[in-house]
Amino acid sequence: MLTNTSSQMQQHVTQCINCGQCNLVCPTHIAGIFNPLGVLRDLQMHDPETAIANQPIYNCLTCNRCMTFCPASKNGVGMNIAMLIRYLRAYAIENQLKSPEKNEFPGSCTTLANSEKSDSIPTVDSLQYFKNTPKLKIAQKGEIAYFIGNLAGLEDLNKDLGLNLSEIPQSVVGILNRVNISPVVLNMNDSGHDDLWAGNIATFRKIAQTNVDLYKKAGVTTVIVEGAEAYRTWKFDYPKAVKSFGLKVYHLSEYLLNENLVKKLVFDNSFTATYAFQDSSRLGRLGGNHYEEPRSILGKIPGNTLIELESTQTSAFDYAGGLHIVENSATEEMWKQRLHEVQETGVQYFITTSPKAIVQYSKFDSDIPIKDWAVFLSRFLK
Repeated sequence: MLTNTSSQMQQHVTQCINCGQCNLVCPTHIAGIFNPLGVLRDLQMHDPETAIANQPIYNCLTCNRCMTFCPASKNGVGMNIAMLIRYLRAYAIENQLKSPEKNEFPGSCTTLANSEKSDSIPTVDSLQYFKNTPKLKIAQKGEIAYFIGNLAGLEDLNKDLGLNLSEIPQSVVGILNRVNISPVVLNMNDSGHDDLWAGNIATFRKIAQTNVDLYKKAGVTTVIVEGAEAYRTWKFDYPKAVKSFGLKVYHLSEYLLNENLVKKLVFDNSFTATYAFQDSSRLGRLGGNHYEEPRSILGKIPGNTLIELESTQTSAFDYAGGLHIVENSATEEMWKQRLHEVQETGVQYFITTSPKAIVQYSKFDSDIPIKDWAVFLSRFLK
């Protein structure tokens, strides 16, 4: 269960050898707004209260890029700065402690974080995406479900960007229909990812339990997720928050490969493209290391070419929980440098499994459109 934050923090703090490697590769440390080694030293030499008072813990991306280079972390075992920061944020909320530079509204799809006086958890209208799409087949009961999350909320909070995130669920359902699956789609809560990583544990538990109960009532045994943040949450965090979880969780790419369903997809080879792939920590470093599955399926499209970025897979720069951080000229430069890295490859498209990454990178001018993985894949299907 998600409890005992003090002891959980101690497990990670004692692993640190103070080598400073984390600071050398941390994107927000380079931007001058966060100091991972400073957090660790405050915890080693003092206590959580001191660390929270001294360190802007909400400026951590919780992307865990630093752990790829940390000698005290190996294959996800040992030191884990992202989990440490999550526990520290939970400790701050439990004890009503304030951190410097905390964003008062951390999270684009949170409930408690955006409305701390409200105990209600709003239901997301997932069925809205299929009201005028008669060719797309969904169900209200069945064994296989597709979890969408709060794309509408994300879109609403970023109206000025003119995004069309509705194409994501429509593309996913279209892909599943092509392999003879009409997934269960229900109006339910967001995954709770943002609440959990902001430290709102009680709210997260409530969200997780409600969502699991809704699926079980509908007869669901398998949950397919395409968004990286929601996948990480359903796969790794829900089982710890919900007793008798009992559901199988797959990323869409993982499911298509495991069930040998890719062979049922018919590709249109009249259109070719070059693309770079944005690895999300929620699907990679913190999500079971699913680097090859999305690439493998896109690699089956005739004539398409993946050009790997310099920062990729285990060492990839990732937006992750960046919705919490302070925005200034230094952090803007951080995102722009990533886009510059993409532009240097000369690709036509920038592909990701993270809706939040689409939002973040859409804030900056770029000749290369950033597209969701399923949306990109669906464009090549007959």
